Amino acid sequence: MKRYPSNALFGFTLLLVLLVWGMTSCSKGGGSGNSSTGGSGTGVDVASGPTNTWLSGYSTVSGVDSTYTEIQLNSDHVIQKVITSNYLPNDTSYSAIIPVYTSGKITELQQSTDTTATSGTPYAQFTYGKSWIKVQYTPGSTYDSVASTGSQISAIYRYEPVGVTRQPTLFQQEAFTWNSQGDLSQVLVNTTDTTSGSISAQTVEYTNDGSYNPYRTLTDAAFILGTTVDANIVMLTTNNVATVQITGYSFSNSYIYQYNAQSLPTSQIFEYLQQGAVKTSSLTYFQYIAQN
Repeated sequence: MKRYPSNALFGFTLLLVLLVWGMTSCSKGGGSGNSSTGGSGTGVDVASGPTNTWLSGYSTVSGVDSTYTEIQLNSDHVIQKVITSNYLPNDTSYSAIIPVYTSGKITELQQSTDTTATSGTPYAQFTYGKSWIKVQYTPGSTYDSVASTGSQISAIYRYEPVGVTRQPTLFQQEAFTWNSQGDLSQVLVNTTDTTSGSISAQTVEYTNDGSYNPYRTLTDAAFILGTTVDANIVMLTTNNVATVQITGYSFSNSYIYQYNAQSLPTSQIFEYLQQGAVKTSSLTYFQYIAQN
């Protein structure tokens, strides 16, 4: 699985991902953890929301394509496996993500096309510092250095191999702004053209709706699900994203939710503005497990 575009288009690609993000998955921490049973996770993405309720899966319909993601948790409500089923008009495919924990922290992510597998091919390794996490993607030399302040990510620095020596070089820097409620309000993205050395800067603005983000019912969804951490950054916001706007671009996206009695979303409609007309891109349904 190639988890990132290794070229100068990545900066704009990421902006589009940040803009058109349609929510995707999750876990709840606890337990001491070991190499097979999970624990407190990265320490950055800590569960919140209604007590004794956890996101267990979600399905997304976009046009004629649909995807169902099942989130398997252990008795401590830590993510043990994520199974994704992709349904296309003429094909169906399956994949599994298996996190590996050591002393309560994620140390590796593995993938497999066998949804019953208990292990798979490694594609990301985690190294922990005092206020940063290094996420090394394999194969290759690309890695993210994720800086944190307390329980929030403050910046992500992406390094990619450049030149004949394939020396990892700073390719992109993202700075994140969070409000007092723990909601993402702004991302500043600086992307370096590793050939010319020129730097481009963009700003992505977010608003939130004040209701529970389903991914925050679990721990470390942003690190386990989807592609890279920055592509899943909105999984870390306390409340649901309502609108996304890239400064200087005509793109504008909005998200409409229906809620249950616990103020957790049961569905999400993703809409975007195109030539002055509002278009619906996808519809997502969420499901939960609850225990007393």
